[in-house]
Amino acid sequence: MQKRRKTSTLSETSEQIELAKDLNAARPKLLWTSTANGGFRSIKTARTLKAAGVSPGLPDVLIFTKPPVGGFTGAAIELKRVGAPPSATDDLQTAWLEDLRAAGWAGTVARGAAEALVFLRSLGYRV
Repeated sequence: MQKRRKTSTLSETSEQIELAKDLNAARPKLLWTSTANGGFRSIKTARTLKAAGVSPGLPDVLIFTKPPVGGFTGAAIELKRVGAPPSATDDLQTAWLEDLRAAGWAGTVARGAAEALVFLRSLGYRV
């Protein structure tokens, strides 16, 4: 059995958990959520979610609290692990970010929680 090599790169889920801690600790409180679009599901569950309106590509983090800077409606983050290649963002994710930007949202792809926090601070959020 081959040993797995240890890496300092967190998984995308671990990065999102770290970001969630900061978003939950923000003051003033932020109205935000993460989406549960990722992960593997059975075909039956996938069909049920699609029928219920779950939209593939929706960004991982949606912040409904209006950013203090920039006049945006909200903020959307597609979170990737640190070191993920640009190709890690698929066409549906890119389309969602473009549509949200057209609707007045600030949106970005962030590679890791630290990069997401830099983006949010640039919008005036105190995270």
